[in-house]
Amino acid sequence: MIKLIRNKTLALNYFFLFFVLAFFAHLVYTFFSTDITLQLASIFIDVIFAGLFLLAIFKFDYAFFVSLLLLPVFFLLENMAIINQVYNSQSLSGLSFYAIDPRAIGFFSAIFFSLIFIYKRKPALFKKTPLLKTIPLAISFLCLSSFWSVGGQEKYVQVSFYILLASLYFATYFSVINKTSFYRLIFFFIILSVPAILMAYFQIFGGLFFEYADMDIRRVSGPFNSPNLLGSFLLVTFALVIMLMSIIRREKYEVYRGCLIFYLMLALPIFFLTFSRSAWIGTVVFLAIFSLQSKRFVLGVGLTFILLLSTMLMFESTRERVSGFSERTMFDSVYARTNIWRMSYGKFLEKPFFGHGAGSFSEVINDAKESAGGTDNPHNDIVFFSVEGGVVGVFCFLSIIFTFYFHLFKFHFGIKKAQIIDKKEGDNLYIISLGVISLFVAMTVVSMVESYYEGNFLHLFVWSLLGGWFALVQKSLPVEK
Repeated sequence: MIKLIRNKTLALNYFFLFFVLAFFAHLVYTFFSTDITLQLASIFIDVIFAGLFLLAIFKFDYAFFVSLLLLPVFFLLENMAIINQVYNSQSLSGLSFYAIDPRAIGFFSAIFFSLIFIYKRKPALFKKTPLLKTIPLAISFLCLSSFWSVGGQEKYVQVSFYILLASLYFATYFSVINKTSFYRLIFFFIILSVPAILMAYFQIFGGLFFEYADMDIRRVSGPFNSPNLLGSFLLVTFALVIMLMSIIRREKYEVYRGCLIFYLMLALPIFFLTFSRSAWIGTVVFLAIFSLQSKRFVLGVGLTFILLLSTMLMFESTRERVSGFSERTMFDSVYARTNIWRMSYGKFLEKPFFGHGAGSFSEVINDAKESAGGTDNPHNDIVFFSVEGGVVGVFCFLSIIFTFYFHLFKFHFGIKKAQIIDKKEGDNLYIISLGVISLFVAMTVVSMVESYYEGNFLHLFVWSLLGGWFALVQKSLPVEK
């Protein structure tokens, strides 16, 4: 036993094997004890996790990546459950997760593998990690707020989401060792969005899973229950693609550049069909800042923007969405947002210091509306954290965001100095730095009218990207080594 404990890899493999046998045993029990048509969800989980832990025995890193690839699948299952509850459009009883939110399953499995991933890496530069104290302290309070939360299952989803945010930030920080590994991280993020794009095309050709309120313009949402989330998700991947293309253009990797162009052609129609005005605005903000790297880039972005805008305005649905910016009717999303913000302020005043607890926003707002109808999305990050965490929660959130900005600009100016030492390496890092800053500013703008910290998917990308970027800069700049 002592030798087994000392051999940590062998001990982990036995640990994984135990889970493989446990899920397999439950799968066999399900097949022989009940009607399998009523237990499709249980069978799905058993098969997925038995295979995942079996893969972890032989290739742990692959199992970790697969656990992340599965996250959109659990979001899709949650979306299907919502559609079944609201529209009763088709029988999904075998995929019913009403007893437990599928997002929590995906979050907890990814947390499990990410923590082991960090443990196996044995990080040597742990003390130099940016936000080493800020993130754990802030996340700890947000998680502890679940003890006084009035939310139901959502508090478990929210707590698991917060822990996964921190886990992936540190996991990507310790996994990036050079520029190549950072590029691979970006490519992984891009590949991770492909299933969502394919699901969106399935919606288009199958006529399925559209939001009821937007049936007239047929907005696509992919695996998510919100077209705005899919639009912002593609905003992030577009930004990553454009950043890589700017580097590849200099390093002349034509094959990779061709793949990225193909991805843009595949994803661009879906991005437009989300009809997400917040994502469109975020894209404009990103391109406006990122194009400052050169006058030629500014000209190219300007001409492309005019061409795309002219094409979009040819369609009546696009003109309706654009005209909605100035409308103030009870059926417009601007009216819905201001109404939610007004009610949120009232609920904030009820518990101004510590808030209503993690995962409570929907419950609190529905109580204010005295109905579960209409939107319960906060549509603003400050509004979300003020209701769930009060003043302390807002302080925790802003401390993370401002510290992110501090390190982004600190490293950016450090890179500008490094350009004098190594012009080519400095130029590449400068472009990436400008791209990451542009994306973070764009997401900050989007956060003023949307909120994706409510047990969501998007910021898992953003935080992971920041963790990997900070690691690359610290390993590349002479002053940071």
